[in-house]
Amino acid sequence: MNPLVRDILAWTIPLVVCYFAWPVLRRKRVYMVAAAILCLTPMLVHYKGMGSFITVWPLILSLPAYLMLLPQSLKGLLYMGLPSAVLIGCLAWFWSGRMLRAGGS
Repeated sequence: MNPLVRDILAWTIPLVVCYFAWPVLRRKRVYMVAAAILCLTPMLVHYKGMGSFITVWPLILSLPAYLMLLPQSLKGLLYMGLPSAVLIGCLAWFWSGRMLRAGGS
């Protein structure tokens, strides 16, 4: 599969799931923030081997790759994943407050 198509699918699938889960997510602000962190936090994944490549996927899809190589990937998860997840979480907290005050739709 073409890497560009794979990356487009990797970002589209979580966003579509969040879109269809919107009636559940808008019930509580915590649900919105958690979904935004999982679906919108960009994470680098380095696939080693003969055809080594790096890709950027959402946290929900790249987390298994980080957990499989946990001792080696802990540094990347803490230094790259945590700051970007905090930033996305803060933006989602602000955005979800505005959405809930506006009626949630």
